[in-house]
Amino acid sequence: TGIQGLTGLQGATGNAGAAGATGPSQVTRGNIILPQPLQSGSGSSINSNSFGTFAAGKEYLVHLLIYGVRAVSDFASLRINVFAVGGSPILQLSYLISDGRSYRTAIGENDTNLDVYLTVDGSLVLSSYQLVANISALDNTSTDFVTFNGTYLSQLVGAIL
Repeated sequence: TGIQGLTGLQGATGNAGAAGATGPSQVTRGNIILPQPLQSGSGSSINSNSFGTFAAGKEYLVHLLIYGVRAVSDFASLRINVFAVGGSPILQLSYLISDGRSYRTAIGENDTNLDVYLTVDGSLVLSSYQLVANISALDNTSTDFVTFNGTYLSQLVGAIL
């Protein structure tokens, strides 16, 4: 073999690689206001005020914690749903409802609690939007009423698979 030749000139820079997935980059906490108590016949419902500000083209994991203080201890069955105002993201909802006695106050209170997980796919939505929680009674609640309060956490995520 012969002697090694001189090193050549540096070649052109190659194309940039594809962007990686976006990780969790923003968590927002806020209150959920339900301005009136739930009381009436079967099928009655109440809506929360709109909450959160969700950006167009983004996806979120949202956790709602809503507790209701009951006037008496034997409150009826409930259902919760969430809908968007100002846009039409794809919402997928899972929730648990529990009853119990809490001691947020010294004398204690009868609670009905809603623990909600929600995926919000706004990847095709063109403008920002907010969410509204709707709570409905499945039984007659005319002899009882529940006053609800809540909080939410929304986490911006790179993708919902």
